[in-house]
Amino acid sequence: MDQGLYRLNRVHETLEHSPGSWRYAEESDSALIEKWFNSFENDAGLPISPIEQVKKRVAMFLKEQEVFIWEDKGKIVSMMKKSRPTKNGVTVGLVFTPKEERKKGYARTLVTAVSRELLKDFNFCVLYTDLMNPTSNKIYREIGYEMIADSVHLGFDKRE
Repeated sequence: MDQGLYRLNRVHETLEHSPGSWRYAEESDSALIEKWFNSFENDAGLPISPIEQVKKRVAMFLKEQEVFIWEDKGKIVSMMKKSRPTKNGVTVGLVFTPKEERKKGYARTLVTAVSRELLKDFNFCVLYTDLMNPTSNKIYREIGYEMIADSVHLGFDKRE
């Protein structure tokens, strides 16, 4: 995958927001997050993780309060995750909206709101994005993320 590394120091405050609000994901959200985790992998062209592994990872994410969701009228419509915190920065990832809720601005609004929240504790946020996906790249730039590097995700086959 041809990736770009983006950095955010300050959120653009002029964006129009989608209806709803963000919150930390809770244990009751586990089944949906597990399903969306595999859907994210599928959309990204990544190998699909076995559900047992996904369940363990999601449980850990929730325990560490790493997953954020966007709700509109009581319905969960988008999610994202924070990871790899350092003294100065944090990574944003696993941004996912199911196909039936796309093109409504939910992911952009969620990433904007949570990035703003993360910048209260960190000097900057970073994220990796698929450079072949013009929609996500446009959205991240609108939020205030700036591309700082090209990156390549390589996969290796096991040799016997």
